[in-house]
Amino acid sequence: MTENTLSFKGFTRLRNEVYGSGGLRLRDRKRGSFSVFRFFGYMLYSWKLMAVEKEVILFIFLQWLTACLGLYMLLAVLLDPKFIFMAETAHATGTRAAWYGPDFIIWVWGTLCITVVALPFSIFASCIPVVHIIHHYEGRQSTISECMRVVLARVGSLWFFVWVDLYLTIFKPHYSRYDSWPVRLVKMALYEAWKVAAMSIHMNILTGRSWSELRTNTVELVKQRGWEMLGIRIGYLLVNGILFLAAWACLYWGLPLIFPVSDAEGVGVDNNSTGANFVFCLLLIVLWLALINIFSRPAYLIAMSDIFADYIYQKPGDEHVLPEKNEPVSWTPFFIYAVLIVTVFSFPLAGWLIGIGQ
Repeated sequence: MTENTLSFKGFTRLRNEVYGSGGLRLRDRKRGSFSVFRFFGYMLYSWKLMAVEKEVILFIFLQWLTACLGLYMLLAVLLDPKFIFMAETAHATGTRAAWYGPDFIIWVWGTLCITVVALPFSIFASCIPVVHIIHHYEGRQSTISECMRVVLARVGSLWFFVWVDLYLTIFKPHYSRYDSWPVRLVKMALYEAWKVAAMSIHMNILTGRSWSELRTNTVELVKQRGWEMLGIRIGYLLVNGILFLAAWACLYWGLPLIFPVSDAEGVGVDNNSTGANFVFCLLLIVLWLALINIFSRPAYLIAMSDIFADYIYQKPGDEHVLPEKNEPVSWTPFFIYAVLIVTVFSFPLAGWLIGIGQ
């Protein structure tokens, strides 16, 4: 009888077979060519990688928990009655000046939330590329301790980079509701250019390259593989859009199947209840984040690391992507982070901030 691959023994047998043949392999592709559909190949590879490197599943789950932590912290302000009153007043007034108070509160508290989330998120998001490089390019089994050793040696720089990237992603300082559409399109193009360059910047920091190497590698990588990276980026955004529609459909049609019809009216998007719509949107975000972390996010991180590693191995004199020797863990960022966590969760900062905004 054929052994069930979904069992623990089945996973072990599959892992042994994979490493016996040199590890999972990606299909050959034309370097530097533009292709949106190549991202789907990385998605398929990421699911295969989860089957043989089960620590990837752990890192995915921890990324999702970290994102939910940031959402939970943000709700401390959004659900405050005083803030709700301020936002409703600003919406009724409709002037730009009326939004200064709510916008200030969201900006300060949101920046604090991003700072709290960025450190654990940078660790877990950086471990997945390390798993891929060890598995695909070094042809051996990765371990959680080895991945963490590589990441924690430069956690401070990764924390800062992910903070900048999350800030630009969430707050979108390039975007304003008062901009004209041509200005919005130009700013959106600049933002996407940053996201493409960030793929290289992240990997240069993770692999311990110097700042001069980071600049050189990023410029050269964008020149040589920019169209390929742009295709990956567009494929990632396309899949995320599909996942959003799937999450919306699951909740819109799935919740009435779970709850009685009389209760389901309180969670439908067509209901006029502000509280019901808020709960629906909250569940939608949580489910969407879960789907992204399962389907598209690992593939995006793997694609990012694969393009960078392939570029490094093509350079003369560069024989290793990851550092060859063990490096000490940087403990200073963790000390700063501990002080930050104690401050955030020990004092009513959200209430004080709302008072200032009023």
